Amino acid sequence: MEISFAILAIALIAVAITVLTLLSFYLWTKVRAPQARKEPGPKAYNRGRSFLIRLLVVGAITLLMLIPTTLVTGLIRSRQSSSHTAIEEIHSEWGRESTIYGPIIIVPYITHELTSFPLAYGNVPLENSSPSHEEGAKNRDTTLTRKVEVIRYAYFTAESLRVVGNFSTETRARGIYEALLYTGEISFRGNFVRPDLKLIDPKVKTVLWEESRLVVGLNETNSLKGNIILHFGQEEYPFEPGTGQDLVFNGISARVAFTQEESEFSYLVSLTGSSSFSIAPNAQLTNISFHSPWPHPSFMGSSLPVERTVTEAGFSAKWTVPNLVHDYPSQGKLTLLTNSEKNVFAQYTVGVRFFEQLNHYQLVLRTVKYSIIFILLTFLVYLIFENSQKAEEKLSITHLVLIALSLGLFYLLILALCEHISFPLSFFLASILIIFMNSGYILLSLKNLKNAAIMALNLGALYSSLYIIINLEDYALLAGSLLLAVALAALMYSTRNMSKG
Repeated sequence: MEISFAILAIALIAVAITVLTLLSFYLWTKVRAPQARKEPGPKAYNRGRSFLIRLLVVGAITLLMLIPTTLVTGLIRSRQSSSHTAIEEIHSEWGRESTIYGPIIIVPYITHELTSFPLAYGNVPLENSSPSHEEGAKNRDTTLTRKVEVIRYAYFTAESLRVVGNFSTETRARGIYEALLYTGEISFRGNFVRPDLKLIDPKVKTVLWEESRLVVGLNETNSLKGNIILHFGQEEYPFEPGTGQDLVFNGISARVAFTQEESEFSYLVSLTGSSSFSIAPNAQLTNISFHSPWPHPSFMGSSLPVERTVTEAGFSAKWTVPNLVHDYPSQGKLTLLTNSEKNVFAQYTVGVRFFEQLNHYQLVLRTVKYSIIFILLTFLVYLIFENSQKAEEKLSITHLVLIALSLGLFYLLILALCEHISFPLSFFLASILIIFMNSGYILLSLKNLKNAAIMALNLGALYSSLYIIINLEDYALLAGSLLLAVALAALMYSTRNMSKG
């Protein structure tokens, strides 16, 4: 549907410009006094040479217009930077991009390990020492080796996990700048199954299941709103700040008694954020679904949703993520999450970006990118109709320079207006002002209503085409190229009878 609309819009642009150009040319030829066709002579040659000189003058003026348009571009980027600063302040206070990892369970277990002690360490019982060390006990430099109890930690992920996120959006303003924000209610539900820890560490002697801890990773804990209660089995546990271990990510945790072979869990996270939200799924099988009334989502992460629906009323998306896509084990020693230089869970994420369509600064920048082409087209189309007029009915170089400056003012007007009103209205008001300014200037300067009407028609058609082009996004280059081709074809047609001399 979008492609069809784009092709239709491009075709309409080409047809409209062609029809307007040919119609105006036809009317212009009708108002000329009928003349018998003659062979090209000195007058035709002089007229062709004069037209070529004016083309060169227009080209030089257009190139000089690079200076003010470059200054306008710099001003746009400066205002855009101020906007980013204000928006970043709002984001830092409300909440930035959020990512949730997990959940995982960390369980302590006891192992017996051989540990060496120097003899000078003290009166160490020798019943568990090696015989060689007992025989050398008289030597002060010998060491004693014995078995001691050491607490180690293992982690494991959920057997299944279902995540349902509902997001609402709003805008907050600081001065004239606005930021898009979201509030999310994300529910987590799933189950954990006890693993065989001897597969993780064969030295396991005792597992302290009653001292387990369920950990949820969060990159932005300050965006949480309200307390979070964990429902684990038949019990409820409050989440506490921190993970309880020196992990490679921040988060929250709850101490749980994992006394059953399998336990179901659930909890609800309420948070605020901006720009995007993502989940790092690490369960054996994770099902994720997001819903929001925001109509412009951009799905991101390591995989796209398997199902999605995007309408003007909002979007919904679903992911199904098996553990086979991970490059880390679903259970193992905790050293993987403490001694690693990077967060392995962050390697695979899925989520959504609350994408804002081109803001007004981006639209103005896109408009300025076409400034030189449209200034040149304005002069070319006008010169086509002016070609056969008398010298006193033509614009002087001073007129052309002032008209060019007014055409450059158009982009500054859009920038100033769109910071306070919508971009479409800003574009319309700036266009009307420039059209009336230039057509009125030609009318007062040349006392020629036809020339003023030609300029008004010319600018109206070009600005209408420009507005359509900058809103086509992916098809802007194609539309602009077609428009330039049509204008060049019109110029070639109008100069077909000029003398070859």
